[in-house]
Amino acid sequence: MINHPYGTKEYYASHFSDILSDVGDGNSPDANRPNVVAIIRGFQLAIESWLQYHESAVTSYKELRDGIIAEDLALKAYEEEMSLPPIPDIPSVLK
Repeated sequence: MINHPYGTKEYYASHFSDILSDVGDGNSPDANRPNVVAIIRGFQLAIESWLQYHESAVTSYKELRDGIIAEDLALKAYEEEMSLPPIPDIPSVLK
């Protein structure tokens, strides 16, 4: 097998050819049908797997973003509080 540069049409053609070679290893269309179904189902499983992966990644990115925003808001509130002038002592008759 020739190794074509990643991402080229030749690269993908080589991989698809490998899969397609499994379609017709039987002696008749009826004998090949289980291979056809397995290839289609395998492609569907791969899509579902990648969707789950990316959905999980999106959820994690949102949690990270929300945590950064919450932390940033807390820091801004702290910085604002620290920048206020000190509260003067209130005179008291109890002293």
